[in-house]
Amino acid sequence: MRVLCIPSSKHGYVVRLNKALRAAGVEVDEAPYPYLRWPRNFLGFSMKLLGDYDVCHIHWNVFDFRPIARLFFRTRIPKLWTVHNITPHDPVFKDDLSVTHLYLDNAKVAVWHSARSISEASRSFAAKGLPERWAANDVVIPCMNFNGEFEDTSTEKEARARLGIGEKEFVVGHYAPTHPYKGTEDFLKLLPMDADRSVRFMVFGECRESGLGAIIQEAAAKRSDMITNLGFISNSEMQHWFKACDIIVQPYREITTSGSIYFAIAFKKPVVAPPLGNIPDVIQHGVTGWHASSPEQVWGCIEEARQDPAAARAMGERAHDFVARTANIEAIAASYIRAYEQAMKS
Repeated sequence: MRVLCIPSSKHGYVVRLNKALRAAGVEVDEAPYPYLRWPRNFLGFSMKLLGDYDVCHIHWNVFDFRPIARLFFRTRIPKLWTVHNITPHDPVFKDDLSVTHLYLDNAKVAVWHSARSISEASRSFAAKGLPERWAANDVVIPCMNFNGEFEDTSTEKEARARLGIGEKEFVVGHYAPTHPYKGTEDFLKLLPMDADRSVRFMVFGECRESGLGAIIQEAAAKRSDMITNLGFISNSEMQHWFKACDIIVQPYREITTSGSIYFAIAFKKPVVAPPLGNIPDVIQHGVTGWHASSPEQVWGCIEEARQDPAAARAMGERAHDFVARTANIEAIAASYIRAYEQAMKS
């Protein structure tokens, strides 16, 4: 079986999946983002389409010009689209659900990371006056875990020492404030709730919007003990930031698939997040983490974790074990191979 992956990417999901597919005997080739604004990449993508492939696997929204997307979907090769997010985040088609519908109507198979996301998509389309259904065959394949994917050589004590955090401090972290939908501004609403400054707050991971970055830095300026790192964090450095935390808060305002919760779980850290998208499939409230939909509810979960740190640690360990069983990469690669076969048959 020959698969053309679009785009070629350093994103952990794509890299890990393609590696597992190749190990399973699938020949995976990769094409660059077909952006017209990047002529060399678009030419490379066009040349790849001349190859002999059995199926084309698309991740995210990969076009920056709608007519080119329509022409691509008319090519003969069967197409499978992994719906990482219902709402486009790319600046060109940001929040344009009609583009999402275009992909779903023209792909043979749509892979979702949660059955809940399929229902959420139907409701989102209806709210925008778009058809509630689409032509692609829906397949649910869980998002893979990232257990063992990060360098893990330091202890929690060493991680805290590296970041200047005391061993007995209670640390609440928020990872990857890339865009406003991550709920970073709601995370910052927790700071005034900590009237006695008994909690150490930390925001880390690349921020891609200058306005949001300014809001984070403004909050940090008012709270001298708050730690921020809004730049790229390498695989080897990731361990220090997660291991320094007692709990991770990801207060999404909207989400289809959260990969960030798997990063925290890889380090056995309990996560607080709202019950949206694939999150309830991974986090069972009070068992492998907490569900919370408002800053007040999040603060209640933080207080619970502070009162019983051992129970919170056990949650993180249970979450790590749960995703190891239910989202291991070998099983996910096998599910994708079956989805490719379905696309080819249809």
